[in-house]
Amino acid sequence: MHFQLSPHDSTAAQIKFFDTNGLSLTKAMERKIEQTYYREDFKRIKGIDVGETIKMTQTSSLYWEELLSQLDLTVFAAKRRKILLAYPTPWLYQYLVPLMQQLNCEVISISAPEEEPLTLSALQEQFSSMAEAVKQNAADIGVMMDANAEKLVLFDKEGSVISDELLTALISAIVFRSKQGGTMVVPVTAPSIIEKLANMYQGKVVRTKTAPRAVMEALYTEGTGNAKYDPFVLSFDALAAFTKILEYLASEDLELTELVSSIPPFHVHKRQVDCSWGAKGTVMRRLIEDSRGDEVELLDGIKVRHPHGWALVLPDSEKPVYRIYSEGSDAEAAAELTDFYAERIKKYQKEILK
Repeated sequence: MHFQLSPHDSTAAQIKFFDTNGLSLTKAMERKIEQTYYREDFKRIKGIDVGETIKMTQTSSLYWEELLSQLDLTVFAAKRRKILLAYPTPWLYQYLVPLMQQLNCEVISISAPEEEPLTLSALQEQFSSMAEAVKQNAADIGVMMDANAEKLVLFDKEGSVISDELLTALISAIVFRSKQGGTMVVPVTAPSIIEKLANMYQGKVVRTKTAPRAVMEALYTEGTGNAKYDPFVLSFDALAAFTKILEYLASEDLELTELVSSIPPFHVHKRQVDCSWGAKGTVMRRLIEDSRGDEVELLDGIKVRHPHGWALVLPDSEKPVYRIYSEGSDAEAAAELTDFYAERIKKYQKEILK
């Protein structure tokens, strides 16, 4: 079990459970634990039978040593980079700044308001000010991380944001370019540019459900951990991912802007639509019925391919909403696809209420 800050509420904590392979639990297993806990349908034991507590000391230093052992430190000597670190938590600041300095980086930091940890949504609200700060300070790269150092957002020297789908594409490009025939595991929501990048470098793409557990299982099965740029690390450890991206840029003598510009353009769009718990099943059934004859994938939710792109309609497992993801030949086409399925979901719900 790991206790950490909630990504949605800086005043709350959450507990994450991992199995014997270090993978996140499945949703089914999480629900089973919750139901057992709330029913109190478990045998209580004596305090002396709980077991021993082993205190892990020097965890941070052990992680630091392992991180550095995975880097080619000689490549950082050729060029000193200026890094703008935005709104880090105090413990992340104390850890990341000396690490960056060891990698021949000059670090400038922007403090969080009232020094409180910012949630992911709060960090997104600071994107525009962060972009301006990168340009004003003539930084080579701007970096944001959530309080748990799991979510990474980068900014190039022009102030352009690299997050979500673009960051996935960037990581994929590094994996494919660093090893011919390399494998990248991505969820069904990732843009099809990943397959195009794989074709350019004779790589392989494995698609999974959106749950982190599904991605982790596929990475575990594919055995990608032997790669110099491990997709597992790049996908789930923001701190390690940032150091590996810096290493790749240094080894190839590239600017972040150059690496991003090497990725062919793509257009994605996302939208969220409210849907009551009671209507979710009926809505999904109607979507599947009305998509007969179309090219459909049912790996996770329903993904429908259209002549000018694709759309994925996915029920949220924790909220009474549907999430719609789309990719189109241009930005307008992608937005039209999300709007089309948003209207369908609303229409189905109205018909249910009649």
